Amino acid sequence: MMKIGFRFDNREAIRQLRQLPKQTQFAVALALTRTAKDAQAEVIKSLGQKFTIRTAWVSKGIRIKPATKQKLEAVVFSKDDFMALQETGGEKTARDGKAIARPYGARKKAGAVTRPSKWPGQMLTQPSFFLGPISTQGKYATAETASRAGGPARFAKRSPHNIHSPKRFSRSQFMFRGYGQVPMVVWLRDGAKTIPTKGRYKGMKKRNGEPIKRQPIKLMWVLDDSVPVKPRFEMRKTVEETALDNFALHFQKALVEALKTER
Repeated sequence: MMKIGFRFDNREAIRQLRQLPKQTQFAVALALTRTAKDAQAEVIKSLGQKFTIRTAWVSKGIRIKPATKQKLEAVVFSKDDFMALQETGGEKTARDGKAIARPYGARKKAGAVTRPSKWPGQMLTQPSFFLGPISTQGKYATAETASRAGGPARFAKRSPHNIHSPKRFSRSQFMFRGYGQVPMVVWLRDGAKTIPTKGRYKGMKKRNGEPIKRQPIKLMWVLDDSVPVKPRFEMRKTVEETALDNFALHFQKALVEALKTER
């Protein structure tokens, strides 16, 4: 959980505030809470400018903890642990030996929600999908260039993962385990087999003289051990700027309200 709070850090100021009438302490707590709500709204508003938002999950996780007269501190936080890395940046690593799955063909549009039926484990239960390393002519290709038509992924000569069928591995192994230096991907056998007109199989024939046919494939998922994450959330910056801009006005209004209710 990532928390960003704002408070009176000066101990002397806190001591003096506690000696003031309860209405003043109440006004400070009320102003802090209202400022936190403003900051919460600004953070939620900024999400669409920095991320591709597919559901309301992240925005619902941006919450506040109100201040009290006993604790003059308000906190704006995200209950989702994964958002902390979006704030600080760093390397997102797979947990418990699991792989990080990045969708390509499995997600038709950037803003589309990837349903469980499109997840790697579910796809690999179907015969039209298979698991293999990204490799062309024995050299690893990037995910973008690997999505091609003209033949299935070629297994690298030194690959320790000579995987020709997902049936050889349990679901936990092929879906969740890291694969060392071999980038593993989920491929879709996309279309009927045809005679290649280019590439290494062009003009090649079988022993019986029939031309070799290759089946087009499409890249669906890339499985990684880790993925670099850039710091783009900027939640702390948004909260601090909102606090500086809004707290004084909220305090003035809260103090007037508090003094009116003084008994």
